[in-house]
Amino acid sequence: MPRPRFEKLAPERREALIVAAGHSFARDGYSGASLNQIITECGLSKGAFYYYFDDKADLFVSVVRWAMKLVMRNFEHGFEPPDAEAFWQGLFELNASGFRWVQENRWVVELSKELKNPPNDPALMKHLAPLLEEMNALLRRAIALGQRLGAVRDDLPQDLLLSLMLAIDHASDTWIFARWDELGPEKLQALSEKLLQMTRRMFEAPPSPTKQTEGERE
Repeated sequence: MPRPRFEKLAPERREALIVAAGHSFARDGYSGASLNQIITECGLSKGAFYYYFDDKADLFVSVVRWAMKLVMRNFEHGFEPPDAEAFWQGLFELNASGFRWVQENRWVVELSKELKNPPNDPALMKHLAPLLEEMNALLRRAIALGQRLGAVRDDLPQDLLLSLMLAIDHASDTWIFARWDELGPEKLQALSEKLLQMTRRMFEAPPSPTKQTEGERE
């Protein structure tokens, strides 16, 4: 994570720095990106860079964290569905808003490709591990919320449900990001919705058995 002094910058300056770094990583990849060039493109001196970040890995993960928080911001704040149907409809709306944001910030797609298959860099893994655990914790909370509302099945262990959801997410994102430009916005949106519908069918709690009437039993 960036050092606390980074948070003291004006929000506009923080965003401009993160976006400039994001474009660099998206263009050159994590391994190919030159830290000196990134520092220059961010409008920093080397001394100022190390005042805010530990190293290139810290900056890369900071960019990823910023993008993820924007994609998930509506889930982290104010997602309080009253019932099972509202839970699933809310997820569809969150998925659509996140998709629109990524469409408007095309560089995030290239960054996501890097994240799905990160290079085996010890420094990167060190900074990335806490972020991945945060995202897993967010998904665990979503599963628990869905189960409380009767929206998500509870006949399987939560850890197994989490593992299955992460596997589906990794497979679908890897496939989609590799074909992002080929498919185009409309097909991508339709595919994203179909995948969420499939996820709902897999993880939705089965309907409660209805009691038979006397006439039905006869």
